Amino acid sequence: MKLGLRNISIGWRVAMALALPGLAMLGFAVWSSATQYRNARESARIRDMVEFATVVNALVHALQTERGLSTAYLTSGNADYAAALTGAQAQTNEVRARFVRALKGLDAARLRSELDMQAELARQVVDRVDVWRGAVAQRSIATDTLIQSYAGVVAHLTRVVQETLVPHDQSNLARMLAAYTRLMQAKEFAGLERAVGVSGFAAAQTPGAEGRRVIELIDRQSMLLEEFRSLAGATVAGSLDRSWSALDSQTLDDLRRAALAGSPSGRPLRGGVKPWLEVTTRRIDALRATEQQVTVDLLAQAQRLEAQAFRDAWWIIGLTIATLLASLLVAAVLARDIIHPLERITQALRQLASHQQINDLVDDGRRDEIGDMVRAIKVFKHDLTRAVQAEAELKGATLLRQKERYQRALLDSFPFEVWLKDTEGRFLAVNQALAHARGGQTPDALVGMTEFDLLDYSMASTLREEDLAVMQAGVRKLTERSCASAPGNAPCWVETYRAPVTDDQGALLGTVGFSRDITERYQAQEEIRQLALYDPLTKLPNRRLLSERLNQALASARRDQTHLALIFVDLDKFKPINDSLGHGVGDLLLYAVAQRIQHCVREVDTAARLGGDEFVVLLPTVEASDQAVLVAEKIRHALNQPFELAGGHVVSISSSSGVALYPEHGEDEIALSKAADAAMYRAKALGRDNVQLHQSGMPVSMVPPASVALVAPPPAPSTDPSG
Repeated sequence: MKLGLRNISIGWRVAMALALPGLAMLGFAVWSSATQYRNARESARIRDMVEFATVVNALVHALQTERGLSTAYLTSGNADYAAALTGAQAQTNEVRARFVRALKGLDAARLRSELDMQAELARQVVDRVDVWRGAVAQRSIATDTLIQSYAGVVAHLTRVVQETLVPHDQSNLARMLAAYTRLMQAKEFAGLERAVGVSGFAAAQTPGAEGRRVIELIDRQSMLLEEFRSLAGATVAGSLDRSWSALDSQTLDDLRRAALAGSPSGRPLRGGVKPWLEVTTRRIDALRATEQQVTVDLLAQAQRLEAQAFRDAWWIIGLTIATLLASLLVAAVLARDIIHPLERITQALRQLASHQQINDLVDDGRRDEIGDMVRAIKVFKHDLTRAVQAEAELKGATLLRQKERYQRALLDSFPFEVWLKDTEGRFLAVNQALAHARGGQTPDALVGMTEFDLLDYSMASTLREEDLAVMQAGVRKLTERSCASAPGNAPCWVETYRAPVTDDQGALLGTVGFSRDITERYQAQEEIRQLALYDPLTKLPNRRLLSERLNQALASARRDQTHLALIFVDLDKFKPINDSLGHGVGDLLLYAVAQRIQHCVREVDTAARLGGDEFVVLLPTVEASDQAVLVAEKIRHALNQPFELAGGHVVSISSSSGVALYPEHGEDEIALSKAADAAMYRAKALGRDNVQLHQSGMPVSMVPPASVALVAPPPAPSTDPSG
């Protein structure tokens, strides 16, 4: 590659160096835009899932209504309940048809496997309602059995909604999703209370198991509604409270006390089925209205998030294009500012070497090396002109000595090493800078010597070969190489220019050239490389360098028929620490984690940071899976120890790791990464703080949780008659 760059002009190389940060920024912008588009698609998925959950909830509400009327019909036999039940069954059939259509129309690509299974199971369970209807019509089913059967269907549908409304990384949306499920469960407990109460009012009862069940149902409603109020916020909770204030709460309380007091004489309970059914139905309808309001709010939030993500993506693209164009323009201007003066200087040196008249050079007040070269050439031109005039006037030894003094002044005026050699490599003239670099000798002392008299044989041979190449090709040449430095010092680099010298007939006389230190430019290029390949926070290799080393390791493993391992390490509950203690403490923790991971691996291994709290360890050679799992366990144990950070903070975390081996779990970078990622998320699913080896048949497209769940989701409503 170095030889290829030597054939490219300096201006283009400068432009390429200046363009590298712009290309890195473009890559970052593409990644950021892709992230925003993924967020938009996730918001669209949430919107679709909320719409699907709305259809499922409508079916739940219809089944709850049908359950209450079926219980009333079984226990009382009233013809009015039979007519109302027929209407409720028709409404249930209509909503059930909508549920089946929604299930068929739902995008299968957006369904997780668990949701797909739950939805299909719920559809099969819903179809059993027809069997229970026939039993109700023939009065061949017990009331408790009927209530339990309908509760089982509702429980399946509730699990479908819970699987649909997965947590989201937007806190407001996540709270509303949780509030929605709490409200749905509270409404189911209210429906169970209605059905159990109908059964109690229709028959003479004494307080017992049914009474205890009513009390439990009331308590669960209160608990879930309190959670709903806390999650949904004051606006939605206030709407529910206002709708309830319009209800006859006193009548409901009286009926509840009557049901709980029982009838020791065996007579029907005070109040009756009809008042109880009407009061509890109005209460459930109020919950249903609030449920619909929450649905509208969820859809609106998902739409806003989707629109915002698309806007952010377009802003990133626009700003990146504008910045990249500006960077390219600056690079072009800088390259032009360097290459054009160098071309003029080269032409002037060529003309001077052939004793031609040169045009005036303008340094434009530059204070860099180019300005120094222009001013030196001006001095050289001026001195040479005076020398020629003096030679024409004096024609003697005095004139020759004066000419030599002018030439010496010319050579010494250059701030870098300058020399003239004959065809045998002997110095004809050198400046003070070169004499000082060759051991502090005087310039005249070096005349007649060669590089072999001043440098070691290896370096002298290299310089002689380059002189011969320039003379044989008859063209100028610019080379770059590292220079020798004292032990313990940083390396340095030198740029050398050579040009052949000929007489008027074109016969070769020797070479002329100069050398200058370009260490600062090389150091700047190395800093750019560090920014492109390493994570600035943890100093670990980044995703790009990891990919390069992984592909190299895969090539070696294929050639040598060996094994390698890839370990995905994800920190557990890092986000709460980062949010509560601040990003500064979070950055210190990430750096400390990186140090511990590095201490757990060999020098030939690679520990990298992908971003956030995700780390990857590449083991290029392993004997078996046990060795890779042992390294992962070593890392897990190291990260389990408390971290003492600056500022007096002491934090404790854990990690979840997934291990994949080549070639057992994947034969290329993508397959192996997916396998390790899937194993890591299995470790998450199994409770975190463990290591999982990828197993055959494990899915490699597992959807990671959007955020750390600090509170476990509530259990589904119990279908057991005793609660």
